[in-house]
Amino acid sequence: MSFDTTRFDLSPPMRRVAALGLLLVVVLAVIGLIVTPLVDAFLGATNNLAQERDAIVRFQEIGARLPQLNAEHAALQQNVAAEAGFLQGANDALRAAEMQNRIKNVIASRGGQLASTQILPPRDEDGFRRVSAQVTWSGSTDILLQVLYDFESREPYLFVDSFEIHARPIPRLDNPKTTKTLLDVRVGLTAYGRTIAP
Repeated sequence: MSFDTTRFDLSPPMRRVAALGLLLVVVLAVIGLIVTPLVDAFLGATNNLAQERDAIVRFQEIGARLPQLNAEHAALQQNVAAEAGFLQGANDALRAAEMQNRIKNVIASRGGQLASTQILPPRDEDGFRRVSAQVTWSGSTDILLQVLYDFESREPYLFVDSFEIHARPIPRLDNPKTTKTLLDVRVGLTAYGRTIAP
């Protein structure tokens, strides 16, 4: 079987059109496969470079503010160190003794009866030295209110962490047939000492 090639012969103008079409296909393939990815990569790199330049500018601005921020931090530390309300003792033993004296004086000044004070092991908390105590004492309702007010409103401040109260009726001295209520109080207190020198 023979193949007739005369049917596939193209005229010269058609050959030119076919050659131009083939050239166009090759050019589009080159653009699609090589040029477009290169342009996309270049644009992505340019965008990343711009973002990195912006980040460098921000870091430089933060770095320029660092001395000012350090100075503000030091000033805040000095302000905290100068604040009143802290235990003044230079070590744990002196702070514990100061706290015990404060507790004893408050309860005695209000007419309460101190039964015991147990100082708990001190610990560091947020840059301060925390000193805690368990205190047992007794007194009337009025005395209780005054003592709790004095603990939290006078310096050094004593914060109430826990609270337990029991009422106990006792005979009145002026009229033995009647009773008055005595409160037995167990309270957990916390005070803070400065670890930053003023």
